[in-house]
Amino acid sequence: MEQGTTRRRFADFAPVGKFQPALAISPDGGEVVFISNVSGQPNLWHQEVGLRRAKQLTPFTENAVRDVAWSPDGRHLVFAADYQGDEFHQIYLLDLDAGGSPEPRAITAAPKVQHHLAEHAAFSPDSRLIAYAGNDRDPTSQDVLVYDLVTGEHRRVVAGRAE
Repeated sequence: MEQGTTRRRFADFAPVGKFQPALAISPDGGEVVFISNVSGQPNLWHQEVGLRRAKQLTPFTENAVRDVAWSPDGRHLVFAADYQGDEFHQIYLLDLDAGGSPEPRAITAAPKVQHHLAEHAAFSPDSRLIAYAGNDRDPTSQDVLVYDLVTGEHRRVVAGRAE
């Protein structure tokens, strides 16, 4: 090693924050939401494209955000989070029209049930319905459910077969 050079350690190259592969771009393409653990826990963050600062949207310390989708009308974010890594994901909604710092609202609350957002289109084209899967009826089967933002109703549209 040359005199005057500093020996590097692994920690010098380790990332400070990690990102989940889940992210969503706003319908107008001007904003992005992503999941990062820079706060110490995987939380949801928001950033306008072209700006350097991101804003933390979820204040979780025990829950970890795992997936996210943006509504086609740009007014809502829906995301899945589990508690202390238990993999029993619950579905949450953020109303972006609320102003200030919107509070996440749980739209599922079944601690021993796994919920997953629809992978490619969690929202209906009119932004009224959210599609997700859940094993609330049978722990071995994921059913397809729909949540209506207007009525607050959950409806089972496809029930898996218990064999």
